[in-house]
Amino acid sequence: MIRLILLSCILLVACSASIPARTSSLAYPDLLISMRRDPCFGTCPIYNLTIYANGKVEYEGLGYVKIEGNRKSTISADKIEELVSAIDKAKFFSLEDQYVAGATDLPAVTLSITLNGKSKSVYHYGFLDCKGRFDDAPQELCELEDKIDEVVDSKRWINPD
Repeated sequence: MIRLILLSCILLVACSASIPARTSSLAYPDLLISMRRDPCFGTCPIYNLTIYANGKVEYEGLGYVKIEGNRKSTISADKIEELVSAIDKAKFFSLEDQYVAGATDLPAVTLSITLNGKSKSVYHYGFLDCKGRFDDAPQELCELEDKIDEVVDSKRWINPD
């Protein structure tokens, strides 16, 4: 009986040693995207979005949005890939720390990203949309900001019906 128990223990240990250690299935384990849209003189939507490596999305509506308060959702790994591609296309980690228009009462975005061990924040002030801009920010930055909204489908929380 003792031999049987001992043999069982040895087999269990041997079998467990051949099972590979569980690794993260996340392609970008440190990915963190935070985007804050600030007020303007008028009715510009005011909200925060946070996107995590696992696809978790947190929204906080603060003003001039359809839904004020907090909401949560998720996006797929394919959507995470879209965002990482957009970050690369914008050369985000090579951008200036801020782009500020010489005008007042315009909306602003603060975009902070952590990816592959690098972290950066960019403050972008002075645009109406990607076409109506008063700043000298690269077009790719504006497109990245819009891509983040598109991928998480933030319009469901922001735009009135």
